[in-house]
Amino acid sequence: LNTGDITSTSGFTLETLNGGDLALLSNGNIIWNGGSLVTPTGSVQISADGSVGVTGALSSPVDLALSSTTSIDVSGSVITQGTGTAAFVAPSVTISGSVDSADDVGVIADTISLASGSSTSATHDVILAAANITATSATVSADHDISAAVTGDLRLNSSGFTAGNDIFINMLGATSTLYLNEVSGLQEASFLWAQAPSTIFLTYSARESGGLVVDGVATDAFTYVSTAGGSGLFYGPEKHPAVPGDGLQLTFAGGLPPVDGTPVDPTVLSAVIAAVNATATSTVERAGTLPGTFDTDFGTLGSLGGSDDSIGGTEGSFGGDEEDENKTDEGTGLKKKADKPTKKKLSTCS
Repeated sequence: LNTGDITSTSGFTLETLNGGDLALLSNGNIIWNGGSLVTPTGSVQISADGSVGVTGALSSPVDLALSSTTSIDVSGSVITQGTGTAAFVAPSVTISGSVDSADDVGVIADTISLASGSSTSATHDVILAAANITATSATVSADHDISAAVTGDLRLNSSGFTAGNDIFINMLGATSTLYLNEVSGLQEASFLWAQAPSTIFLTYSARESGGLVVDGVATDAFTYVSTAGGSGLFYGPEKHPAVPGDGLQLTFAGGLPPVDGTPVDPTVLSAVIAAVNATATSTVERAGTLPGTFDTDFGTLGSLGGSDDSIGGTEGSFGGDEEDENKTDEGTGLKKKADKPTKKKLSTCS
């Protein structure tokens, strides 16, 4: 814990001698430019009252949670090993480098920016929840599911989301729009591709029509048919066009229930619930509630990764898992790894 800024270098080591959690906390900013994280069990938490920047290589042997009350910027690389998840929570999260998780990747923010040349990949699920998500010449891939929920817009420009299983897209706002290339003439196509042969679930919670733009043209999601090599929605190993009833489940609804006659505007918390529930219920029936340590105002993000039911923490994680050794927490509806200890041990810095 440091009251000022922290900058790590290649000679920086954060480790536990007998296993347990590692925590790097700052009242200022944290810049990770290199160093080592060493622990056989537990989790790693990197949290700042200011910004968190990953400019070098950040590799965690266990679950990793990064949080900030302002912004997280990954221009370097983030890797988790073993069965480690990677979680990012801040008002603004930008990935211009790479994120590669041995299990799940989860990002919660007001704004998620996946910048040119970036890659975000997970051996299990990728879960994104935000007001707005923009991907520009970026790739997002998951061996299992991809789940994204927004209260505003999801904009893919020369970018692709590829899932080994299903893709869940929840558009929660009254004007929420999915853009697969905002304008025509972009160098690369933008697409959603559920490979396995599986399904794309596209849900508009507060719209009765519209909400899809392909190559700069507003289209009818019920009738649009993607073309090979172009932008659009695809499913199956051979990348067939996904249409309603054949690779695409399309849902329009009348919006969130009103309170005292007043429509309820969705929040980022609404997006978190939608994104997590979608992929969790794709494998097993779950309660689907959120970890109690999640702060919807991004005010106490240091608690993430620090409790048994936290996102990216010792016991909890994003998404579902079919492995027998993973149990389901009845309180959170999220998976718990039985081989992880519940007791925490403080780390040592050198």
